[in-house]
Amino acid sequence: MEIDPANPGGERLGLLEIVALVLMSTLFVALMAQVVLRFFSLSLPWTDTLSVPVFIWLVFVGAAIACRRNEHPFVEIGYMQAERRLSPRRMRQLDALLVGASLVFLVVLLYGLAQMTRQTWNQTTGLLAGFRLGYVYLGVSCGVLACIAGLGRRLRRLWRGERVPVAVPLDAA
Repeated sequence: MEIDPANPGGERLGLLEIVALVLMSTLFVALMAQVVLRFFSLSLPWTDTLSVPVFIWLVFVGAAIACRRNEHPFVEIGYMQAERRLSPRRMRQLDALLVGASLVFLVVLLYGLAQMTRQTWNQTTGLLAGFRLGYVYLGVSCGVLACIAGLGRRLRRLWRGERVPVAVPLDAA
């Protein structure tokens, strides 16, 4: 049986992964079209306008995927050192503290995003007819909500006393 390098664990793609794949493909096609057309002294001005919100959405969807998979950077930084020094119970408490702090930050961020979405909803871009600037903040809000959901599941597992394994990079193992 061969292992797919793009999906070494063999897990199925979820909704977030499919959204990330669509966003990455859209970004790639838009930017490559711009690069190729420049060789012929042509340009598509809307590709720059499109690539910025798509990239922003991609960052937050990727963050949501990382939260769900427990691969977010805060978990790995210093986590293995603390695990050697602390008891399993203390590690769960530390993990719950980190997750709780992240949830507070994300809730505050979500509040600001809701305000920005409301304030920019009627503003449009000149190059993409019908594209509202509020869509950018709405997309980021969806990514933040997915992060909150993933961290909430993690906190619930910690509350039950379960050990939530950290995804350790292959080169660190």
